[in-house]
Formats: sequence, C-alpha cells, structure tokens
Amino acid sequence: MSTLNNLQPDHAPTTDRATALAHSAIDNAATKARQIENDVRRGADRAGTKVTESRESVDKAVKDGVDQVTAFAKERPGTTVGLAFAAGVLASALLRR
Repeated sequence: MSTLNNLQPDHAPTTDRATALAHSAIDNAATKARQIENDVRRGADRAGTKVTESRESVDKAVKDGVDQVTAFAKERPGTTVGLAFAAGVLASALLRR
C-alpha cells in the first residue's frame, strides 16, 4: 500500500502518453472531418451552380422555341391551322386504338 500512496499525479508516464496519443488522434480526426466538410460544401456549391446554369440554359432554349413557333404562326396562320388540325386527327386516331 505504501507504493500506492507514494504515486503522485505527476508521475504517471503511461497515462500521460495515452492522453497525448488520444488528444493527437482526436485532433487528427477533427482536421480530417473539417477537410471532408469543406470538400462536401465546395462540391455542393459547384453542383448548385451547374444546376442553375442548366436551368437557365433550358429556360432560354424553351423561350427560343416558343418564339420560333409564335413567329411561324404569325407568318403562316393557314399552315398553322392545317398543322393543328392534322395533329388533332392523328392524336384522335391514336387514342381510338
């Protein structure tokens, strides 16, 4: 028992070493977690930017297509009515089957 009483908290090299290793491991894990979080955030930002650019591109393409159809209908109203009638007849025939 006398040996146990002589131990001071300062004289525990194994515990000190284990504590230092644990702190080091936690610090390393925190650093890696921070890096991963930053990588994920950058990737999400890039993905969001690409989605926005793609949506804007699709919006422009749709607008351009609508503008072309509108211009065609104004230039050739008779042809437009004929095409609409033909599309209606075709759709009706396909739906009957």
